[in-house]
Amino acid sequence: MYGIVNAIMQRDLKRMLAFHSLENIGIIGIGIGLGMIGLGINDPSLAFLGFAGGIFHVFNHSLFKSQLFFGAGSVYSQTHTRNIEQLGGLIKKMPWTGTFFLIASLSISGLPPFNGFISEFLIYKGMFQSLNTDNISNAVCLLVTIIALVLIGGMAVYAFTKAFGLIFTGIDRSGKTRHAVEVDGFMLFPQFVITALIVAIGLFPAFFLSIISKPVVAFVPDFQAIQQANSGVLQNVGLVGTVFLLLAGAIFAIRTYFVKKNEESYGLTWGCGYLAGNSRMQYTDASFVDYFTKLAKPMIGFEVDYHPIPTADIFPKDREFETHVHDTIERNWLLNPLTWLTRQMARLTFLQRGQTQHYVLYGIVFIVVMVLLTVFKVF
Repeated sequence: MYGIVNAIMQRDLKRMLAFHSLENIGIIGIGIGLGMIGLGINDPSLAFLGFAGGIFHVFNHSLFKSQLFFGAGSVYSQTHTRNIEQLGGLIKKMPWTGTFFLIASLSISGLPPFNGFISEFLIYKGMFQSLNTDNISNAVCLLVTIIALVLIGGMAVYAFTKAFGLIFTGIDRSGKTRHAVEVDGFMLFPQFVITALIVAIGLFPAFFLSIISKPVVAFVPDFQAIQQANSGVLQNVGLVGTVFLLLAGAIFAIRTYFVKKNEESYGLTWGCGYLAGNSRMQYTDASFVDYFTKLAKPMIGFEVDYHPIPTADIFPKDREFETHVHDTIERNWLLNPLTWLTRQMARLTFLQRGQTQHYVLYGIVFIVVMVLLTVFKVF
C-alpha cells in the first residue's frame, strides 16, 4: 500500500516504476504468505495457489517491469527528461513504444488478458475458496488481504492511467517532445519479445502454470491433482482472453479499412469539442492526483513552495507555485540519520593531519590499547 501510494505521487517516471516494484513485491509476499497459511492449516489447495501465484508473479513482474523500464528508456532517449510533467502527445511520434508501454501498464495493473492478471487470479482464487474455513481468525485475515489487494489493484490502474495519459496522450507540455521520433529496431526488438510473452501468458496460462509451478513440489508434494483442476479454470480464462483480443482486432481492422477509404487528416488532439489554446489547458501531474493527494497526506511527505500574496499588495510580483513529494521513510529513517552520522564523523577530521608520524602514532596507541584490554581481560 505504501509503495503504490508513493508511486502515484511521483513525477519522475523511473522513480514511479521503482515504487511500483515495492507494490509487486508486496503481492508476491501475499502469495507466499497464503502458501504458508495453507501449510499451517493443512490446506494443500491454498498452499499450492499461494506459492504458485507468488512464484508466477515473480516471473510476470520480471517481464512487465522490464518492459516499462525499456519504454521509459526509449522516452528518455528522445526527450532527455524523466519528468512526466514535461511530456505529452508521444503516442503520435512513438506509436510502437506507446503501444508496448500501454500493454505493460495493463499487465502490471492486473487487467486481463495479460500475464499480470493470471498470477493475481491464482492468489485471489486461493483466498476466495478458503474463506469458508471454520477458523474465524484465518477468515478475517483472508478477507482483509482481499480488500487490500483490491485497493492495490485499483490504485495501480489509477497510477498507470496517469502515467500513460500524461506521457503519450494530449499535446506537448514543454517542448521536450518536439524532436522526438520512434526509436530504432534495436531498441524495439526486446520490447516486442517481452510483449509477445506478456500476451502469450495471458492467452495460454495453463501451459505456463505447468512450468512455473514445478518448484511448488518442495512445499506441496502431491500437487498434481490441484494443478490439473486449476489448469482447467485457466484454460477457460485464456479462451475468454483470446476471444476478447480477436474481437478487438476485428473492430480495429474494420475501423482501419473504413478510415483508409476516406481522406485522412491529422491535427491537434481533440479537446472536448474545441482545440485547446495551449498545453496549459491539459491535466498536469499535480492536478490529476490532486484529490488523491488530500487523502494520502498522512502517508507521504508533501511540500508546497509558494509565497502567498499579502492583502495589502495591490500590484503583486510574479510568483511560482510548485509542489514536492518525498518518501517519509527514506527521509526519516535513512537520509536524516545518515546526515547526522556524517556531521558527527566530520568532527573527527582533525585527526587527518597528513603527517606520517601522526599515523604511526595512532597505530602504536591502538596496539597498546588492545594489549591492555587483553591483559585486563576486558574481552
